[in-house]
Amino acid sequence: MAGVIARVLSTLRVVRDGVSRLDVKTDPGGGANITPEHFSPAGDDSAPLPADFLGGIPVQGTGRFIASGYVDPLNPGIALDGEVRRYARNEAGAIVSSVHLFRDGSIELVSVVGGNGLRIGGDGAIRGFNSAGSFQLAANGDFDVNGAKIDANGEVTNAAGIVLGTHVHTPGTFLGDSTAIPAGPVTGLSGGPQ
Repeated sequence: MAGVIARVLSTLRVVRDGVSRLDVKTDPGGGANITPEHFSPAGDDSAPLPADFLGGIPVQGTGRFIASGYVDPLNPGIALDGEVRRYARNEAGAIVSSVHLFRDGSIELVSVVGGNGLRIGGDGAIRGFNSAGSFQLAANGDFDVNGAKIDANGEVTNAAGIVLGTHVHTPGTFLGDSTAIPAGPVTGLSGGPQ
């Protein structure tokens, strides 16, 4: 008996012989529909969408097939040789999130719907972003969030370029208040530097 290539029509989670399984109803064309069982690596809980193509191989039992793999006809692959990319799709087949393991050691997680992402570089750098801002932890330990920087030694520089550890206020008033601001580093109620 030969293998089969068929278009996915629907999926159904069932319990058979006490084991949870995924049945994949398919149309091989030119005959009756067939319903192979879905097989994938342990720990991979993924189901195909209708209109995906299934590759099936026969197994023991008359007319029994298992699904050995699928092709997404809407979204072309972009992973290079040796890379791994996994993505989720909505009901229309559009990619909504992905995880990409690059061959340079980088890892990228992206939520297309939320415009959020995280990239862990093979060099040790980490970058995250969403629609409101971003951060980057450089390989040398320097941290930048929306333009404010904390170097690997803990020195903070705000987005305006003011270095907080050496910033000194000049004598005068604060925003029109008649209270004078003393010269030197800002101190708190306890008398210690803030």
